[in-house]
Amino acid sequence: MANEYTFTLNMLSYLYGYKKVQILKYIALNIDDELLFHGTIKDIMEATNASKPTVVSLFNDMKSIHLLKKEKNGLYRLNSKLKEVI
Repeated sequence: MANEYTFTLNMLSYLYGYKKVQILKYIALNIDDELLFHGTIKDIMEATNASKPTVVSLFNDMKSIHLLKKEKNGLYRLNSKLKEVI
């Protein structure tokens, strides 16, 4: 099973870019039971060594497909439909 996830992450990296996949992975590893991510864009930049335009671009993409909603600065809610997949 681990190989399947690694293969999927590798494919996503080629499709969307390595840094964006690393950011998604970081968010996924840092959400709480309510699918809330507590952190700023700066926190993500530092943790993933990604540029601000990369993080902002990914957040804008996630917002446009209703995957992510900003609750307030440093607090983002992921779409509850993700729990069906998790």
